Amino acid sequence: MENASSAELNVREGGISAVSVKLRGLPFKALEQDISDFFEGYNVQRALLKRYPDGRPNGEAFVVFGGAEEAQKACLKDREIFCEGDKFGDRYVRVYPTVESDLPDIQECLAAASSHGPEGSLLQPIASQGDSVIKVKSLPYDACQLDVLMFFDGFKMRPNGVQLVIQGNNKPSGEAFVDFDSGAEAERAITTKDRQVFAQKFGDRYVRLVQVPRSEMQAALALRFGGDGIVKMKGLPFKATADDVIKFFAGYRVRPDGIHFVMHADGRPSGMAFVEFDCPQEAMRALSKDREQFGVAYGERFCLLQLVGRAELAKASTRRATPLNASNGYHMQGNMAAAAAALANSLGAASCGMGSPGVSQSNPLLGQYAALLGLARSPSEGPGTPACPLLCFTLVSMGM
Repeated sequence: MENASSAELNVREGGISAVSVKLRGLPFKALEQDISDFFEGYNVQRALLKRYPDGRPNGEAFVVFGGAEEAQKACLKDREIFCEGDKFGDRYVRVYPTVESDLPDIQECLAAASSHGPEGSLLQPIASQGDSVIKVKSLPYDACQLDVLMFFDGFKMRPNGVQLVIQGNNKPSGEAFVDFDSGAEAERAITTKDRQVFAQKFGDRYVRLVQVPRSEMQAALALRFGGDGIVKMKGLPFKATADDVIKFFAGYRVRPDGIHFVMHADGRPSGMAFVEFDCPQEAMRALSKDREQFGVAYGERFCLLQLVGRAELAKASTRRATPLNASNGYHMQGNMAAAAAALANSLGAASCGMGSPGVSQSNPLLGQYAALLGLARSPSEGPGTPACPLLCFTLVSMGM
């Protein structure tokens, strides 16, 4: 195999897909030299065997050539016998041109080869020098954002630096992107944490780290969320209101009725919320608020922000709210508003004009609840639109 500066340039500029091919159906015992022999007469720069996480070959490989014409010519060997003679029998292999989606796998093969191969031009990462994004592979499916943060404890990351990759069926993919403070910090993370055990609670499972271009992370996130423009907030104070969320995102365009607080089954706040923005770009911009102080009134409390899809919002038990204002007060929508209205109608209280006075007379406690509901409403707006957020929150706290 030769080492050509032209191929090195192609790799570093991210044009490796134009000068490489992908092999499938290789014998598991095939070596790089066997692949080079198969392409005898071609300007082969490097053969990269793909492997399972435990190190065993998986029957696939990438072959890098000296130029695009060589790679196109190599595809003509598709379905040819891999090696004449008794060594591998009459086994043929498939030869395909590589595409952009193969780049992460090529990157991983290059990273694995660089750990034990000679120092050479083709063993440098595809990501340009200084890229601060790392792709974490082989994550446990039940690993969360906090687990990844703990794994990289002591490393400097950018705001919202951890993004879990979710498949189209809304299930974890076992991968994540981590955006470090600098390219040097990303390289330090790979040097010290690659192939390390992820966390004791997941057993002896280790993860792989691959440096990737920032464009790959952005493309994966755009594909995953499909332009939903939804951010999930974690770590909210239980008493946080829609006004608090609006103040936190001051300067960002939040959709009307776009704040959804996640509630426990008993009606208590969970400390999480979904926020819908006007567009996906605005949601991406809002991620810069990740781990910022939520509000002076809540001390040093900060929130974790994560882009999510509408499917996750749809399956959550939420209470949608809009900010308090002079015209319509604090507005509750959805199941909780209906429950409050039903409670008022069923309890009744003579002092509030909310049903039969007999209820409050026979059960003073129920009468007090009904009176409280009555005080929480704006007389001009009728049932279902509480005018006092504090009273509404009190009712929710009491399980009402």
